[in-house]
Amino acid sequence: MLADHGCVAAGPWQPAWVIQLETEEAYVRNTFIDIYRQGQLSLIPPDQSAPWVINASLDYIGSLPAGAKMTYVLRDLKNATVFSGSLNNLNCTNGSVTGSTSLANGSADTWLLFNGLDTFAEIT
Repeated sequence: MLADHGCVAAGPWQPAWVIQLETEEAYVRNTFIDIYRQGQLSLIPPDQSAPWVINASLDYIGSLPAGAKMTYVLRDLKNATVFSGSLNNLNCTNGSVTGSTSLANGSADTWLLFNGLDTFAEIT
């Protein structure tokens, strides 16, 4: 909110930021990445032979450069690149970008959190 005396937050003790952007420059506010099996529904075990789907969304302030694209890098536990590429079906609107891709079953190892801890366990 701008007032005569500068930039003020919406309430008491709320932080405020001023972001200065150049032409065709964007500041990413939020990122959402969702990885799941194609056709997977909540609370139902997925078809383990189905391909993986990667969806990504970015909320931004500013304006995207012409021809903007989204790419991804999938890494293993040793930080080695397993798979990388571009997201397809890009949908660019005023303030958000979404895209998705799919990976064939078996193109990456499966992992899960073990007992809710930050310890990774590989499924073989």
